[in-house]
Amino acid sequence: AFHLEPYEGRSEMTVKADLEYLAQLYSKHPALYRQPSCPQGGASQPSGGQEGSQPPEGSLPCAKQGLGRPLAFVYDSYQTKPEKWSRVFSPGGDISVRGGAADFLVLGLWVERQHGQDLLKGGFDGFYTYFATNGMTWGSSHSNWGQMAAFAKKNAMLFVPSAGPGYIDTAVRPWNAGNKRERGDGAYLTRSMDAAAAAAPAILSLTSFNEWHEGTQLEPAAPRQGYLDYGPSGPNMYLDLVRRKVDECQGD
Repeated sequence: AFHLEPYEGRSEMTVKADLEYLAQLYSKHPALYRQPSCPQGGASQPSGGQEGSQPPEGSLPCAKQGLGRPLAFVYDSYQTKPEKWSRVFSPGGDISVRGGAADFLVLGLWVERQHGQDLLKGGFDGFYTYFATNGMTWGSSHSNWGQMAAFAKKNAMLFVPSAGPGYIDTAVRPWNAGNKRERGDGAYLTRSMDAAAAAAPAILSLTSFNEWHEGTQLEPAAPRQGYLDYGPSGPNMYLDLVRRKVDECQGD
């Protein structure tokens, strides 16, 4: 999947060009993730920002149109107005990618409470929360994930909560100590993944694999001065923990 970061001059038109470029280069690559089709009777509707279209009872939220599309996350999507995104992501938009080679399953970032409506109006297929700090934003607060999941189901969108192992970025952002979250020898990641699983999402994201400067790494870690390792649990502790939690979810 692709994570589209902000850059100077980013707009709905440049993101369209970005998606077209990615589709041209990687659409046939075997490593490219594609969201599987809905099960028989699953939720499916055209994009277009109409709230309240109920999917069949018990169905999974999934891609709206053109199932099996590749996945793209648009970070800081709120920096562009919904009306502009709608030009690209709504089927009737004047520069719409829907139905073409660059028709990605596009997820925007839900940060503030009102962003769900903005993403719906913008024609996004769903949303994710990104931040590994519970309580840092409205969208990253575990207590709101049930409400966000209900919004996604009501509007046939994908909800992708983002779990993480903890957070500490004071080495690069000394003013941000208030958002520090202790790992608790795996307890924080367990709570985070359990909160995500309770919302029954079709996809769960993990923030992150190797961002050491924010203390969210999951990759194998050996002791090194200036960094926190995983103690007596060993270098693969968090990969093993993720595997166990995924197995639990798949067994439910």
